[in-house]
Amino acid sequence: MANVPTELLSDFRALARWLIASDIVTSPKAKAVVRGWRQSSEAAAFPEELIAFRERLRETVVRMESGLLPTGAFQDEVNSLLLQHSRHSSVRMREKKMIRETLFEPRTPTDLWAPIIDATADLLTETESSRIRKWSRVSSISTT
Repeated sequence: MANVPTELLSDFRALARWLIASDIVTSPKAKAVVRGWRQSSEAAAFPEELIAFRERLRETVVRMESGLLPTGAFQDEVNSLLLQHSRHSSVRMREKKMIRETLFEPRTPTDLWAPIIDATADLLTETESSRIRKWSRVSSISTT
C-alpha cells in the first residue's frame, strides 16, 4: 500500500484530544466543557473549517517561502478571525514579579479559534522566514 496521508483531525473528538494533550486547553473546567461539545453540531463542523484554514495557511507559507507576500484575502481572513476571537490575558504577581497570563476558557466551539489564530498571527509576523521553511514541512497528517 502506498504512503497515503491520513488526516489526524478526523473529527471533533480527535481535535479535543489534541487541544488537551498540547496544553492549549488546560483547566479542568475547560477540559470538561470541550469534552462536552463532542455531540454538538457546531463542534462537528469545526474540524472541517479548521482543516480548510490549515490548507490556506499552508499555501500562504509556501508563498512566503518563495519570497511572496500572503494574499490580501488571507490577510483579511486572519484579521477577521483575530477580531472575532481575540485572546484575553490578565496580570498577577508571581514570586514578587508581575506576570502576564493568557486566559483561555472557551464557552463555544468557535472560541477554539482564539489560540489557533493567535499562533497563526505570531507565525506570520514574528517568525524568521528560515524557520517558517522548517515549520512548513511539519503537518498534522501522518503517513503511517
